[in-house]
Amino acid sequence: MRLRILTGQEVDQIHQASVWLLSEHGLRFMSQRALQVFADAGANVDISHQIVRIPEALLDRSLAAVSGRFRLWDRDGKAMLDLQDGQMRGHNVGGCVRVYDFKAKRTRPASQQDLERMTLLIDALENIHVCRPVVYPADFPKDKWDIFTAATMLQYTIKPYGVSAYSPENLALILEITSGIAGSTVEFLQRPFIWGSVCPESPLSYSENTAEILMRYAELGLPLAIAPCPVAGGTSPVTMAGTLAQLKAEFLAGRD
Repeated sequence: MRLRILTGQEVDQIHQASVWLLSEHGLRFMSQRALQVFADAGANVDISHQIVRIPEALLDRSLAAVSGRFRLWDRDGKAMLDLQDGQMRGHNVGGCVRVYDFKAKRTRPASQQDLERMTLLIDALENIHVCRPVVYPADFPKDKWDIFTAATMLQYTIKPYGVSAYSPENLALILEITSGIAGSTVEFLQRPFIWGSVCPESPLSYSENTAEILMRYAELGLPLAIAPCPVAGGTSPVTMAGTLAQLKAEFLAGRD
């Protein structure tokens, strides 16, 4: 039994609104390289204002060219997850910087030991199939939280890991770690055990870092989750339909 909140007609109306946003209003991309990629593909690009407008025909061609395959291996390269097989899978919520200490009955900054213990727990829980950076320890340098957390979690679990890279430079270092674990870059790319995650800056914008990181994953052919996070009434329209239309436009612009 499937829960349906919207009718097929309403879903189509939201899609058409997203298409209008992409083709007529456009999105801002703060990366010159991204702007050039869109221009070369046939999008209408306003370089001076960093606005990209994607015609519906270009959107359709781009979506038709996407393989639709999202495969991940475990760290040992033995077990594979095909995330297009229709099964439901789970991952932990991540990105916390504080934990509740039950013994001391108070909150405190997360530590490396917390991260190690939580990662071991995630590794043992059968209903968590892929993992995310569960906490960012205060022990690690803040501008390299993404690197140190990835290195720690990849040490304590074999489950596929979702990277939230802070910059293209930090992503490059994380990819060096994963290539070292796999034995080589070639072996890692053949059986990737990480995937990327990028968040557009709602409303309708991609920062330079986000766009550059997205393009790097695309160049390598690595799985990538595009995760818009609009806030209804704040960074998107107050209505559900309006927020969904904006969210889908932000998602499709990154996928395009």
